[in-house]
Amino acid sequence: MLSPEFGHFCLVLALVVSVVQIILPMAGILRDDTRLTHFAEPLQLIASAAIFISFASPPIEISFSPPTLKTSPLLPSRRIFKSQTDNSAEYR
Repeated sequence: MLSPEFGHFCLVLALVVSVVQIILPMAGILRDDTRLTHFAEPLQLIASAAIFISFASPPIEISFSPPTLKTSPLLPSRRIFKSQTDNSAEYR
């Protein structure tokens, strides 16, 4: 089972490989070096594999929902302050 951190690592790896994929063939064209231009296809396969692995890893389970209430929000709220109650001992 893959961890989410491994998925993030693969996504960053794909970004780095994609940047290298842009730079090396351009440098090869500017220098008339065909060895550098031939790096484009293997780098593209590595970047594609890294992206596939990053999306195959399980998502992080973070809940941004508020905590559950013990009482229903549809019920009338209870009075908290003593000045609002007739019998303050009942509402403690």
